[in-house]
Amino acid sequence: MNKRIATALLLALATAACDSIIEVRLGDRVEESTLEGPDAAALLAASVQATFECAYSGYNHAMGLFGDELNSMGNTVIYSYDRRDPSPAGGFVGVYADGDCASPGLYKPLSSARWFADNVSEKLRSWSDGDVPGRMGLLASTAAYSGYSLVLLGESMCSAAIDEGPELSQNDLFALAEERFNEAVTAATSSGRGDILGLATLGRARARINMGNTAGAASDAAQIPAGFAYMATYDGATPTNAERRNELAYNMHLVAGTGLDPAFWNVEWQGVPDPRVASQSRGLTTLGVEHVLQLKYPTVNSPIPLARWAEAQLILAEAAGGQTAVDIINALHERAGIPPFDATGLSDARIMEQVIEERRRELFLEGHRAYDRARYGLPLYPAAGSPYRWGGVHGPATCFPLPNVERDNNPNIP
Repeated sequence: MNKRIATALLLALATAACDSIIEVRLGDRVEESTLEGPDAAALLAASVQATFECAYSGYNHAMGLFGDELNSMGNTVIYSYDRRDPSPAGGFVGVYADGDCASPGLYKPLSSARWFADNVSEKLRSWSDGDVPGRMGLLASTAAYSGYSLVLLGESMCSAAIDEGPELSQNDLFALAEERFNEAVTAATSSGRGDILGLATLGRARARINMGNTAGAASDAAQIPAGFAYMATYDGATPTNAERRNELAYNMHLVAGTGLDPAFWNVEWQGVPDPRVASQSRGLTTLGVEHVLQLKYPTVNSPIPLARWAEAQLILAEAAGGQTAVDIINALHERAGIPPFDATGLSDARIMEQVIEERRRELFLEGHRAYDRARYGLPLYPAAGSPYRWGGVHGPATCFPLPNVERDNNPNIP
């Protein structure tokens, strides 16, 4: 399936995701009737993937800024992320609330991806296997992308609403994600889609551990085979095509609007450079700021991991602790070619600190760090109230408030 064709078609549907809450009117791209029948099933499922991948690229850029992975190099649009003081009013001071994938927005792109995935899943349930060859495999995919959209909403937003429903907490969103992943696991198993089975199973582990269901998360994580990786793909043939480019690479390597935070410069382990957090200085910008590049995503068509074996191993390490965690950490160190972690005489609490540090390195710029900081109660860096390089001070936010446009227009939210 050509992703560019899929992207053009998805724009006609996905931007309707929030109805009157967040609405974008586009010119007609395709007759609606051509997308209503079972003959369009494969195209719709491909468009769901493209919609999510657009949202996911922007999400990783935004959350890298909001966490302690990235910095603004003077790009004013992203100050509110970098400074941790997002406004629910939207616009310049709260681009997360109403921006698109490249703005970078959070609420609208993820809500659109979730709505589109659920809408197509509903169609696939209504059709028969005779109507749609490979129907259950397509349903596995759309349900999994819905689950991930909900997980990311839960990890970034303080609260959210679905289809003009009531205000939902982060745990509410994770619980809905688990439901979508349950459907995806069932459909992937019946259709033999091993790739989606791994994606959905690890997604469910992520949702479960976020809710404190450590045993359930570990059970899922243990099923992920060594070497498993499911990647979000980007073609980047035209860098200005925001729907299909890797935003992390575009904003750092091409337009120099974003740089690597000093906390991730020249990261080593026992004097050995850690290749999982590779970086390189480009020198001073015209504003006199050192611009350090991440090397994980060097081009606008670099794929971004969505789910992979190392994440599953770190969930197992968190759940088990002790020597099991140490063994997992050292297996990851061996793969990275760095010295082992010597836990001799260390407490369980200290070992857990190292698990968190391994997540910081192993899952670098994969959309985990900002929520990890909140979930583990880590100190904010830089501290709230400390001066912000481009003016003002760093804020205390650890999640994004429900946008005013949702609160003001949703009849089920006071």
